[in-house]
Amino acid sequence: MEKFLSIPVTGQGDQLIALKDILTITSPSSTDVDVVITYINGTVITITSAAQVEYDQRDMIVDSVIAALNSSYTDVTYQPVLPRAVSAIVVS
Repeated sequence: MEKFLSIPVTGQGDQLIALKDILTITSPSSTDVDVVITYINGTVITITSAAQVEYDQRDMIVDSVIAALNSSYTDVTYQPVLPRAVSAIVVS
C-alpha cells in the first residue's frame, strides 16, 4: 500500500508527499529554509519554511517518514508535527 505524509501548507491546505522510492532527504545547511526530498526517478520535492535550527525541520520530516512507514498498512497518511510552518511545496 502506498503511504504519504500529509503536510499543511500555509494558505494551501494539506499537501501529500509520497513515501515510495525516496532516495534522500537533505538540507543545504542547518539554517536553510528548504528541505529537499529526492526520489529514485529524479523527481525533487522542495519543502520551504522558516529557517531551521540545527536541521530540526529536516530531522522531523525524516522521523515522520520512518514513523509512517512503520505504521499499519491501513494508515495511508501520516501528518507530522513540524517545528516550523511550511510556506510552499514545489515538485520539479
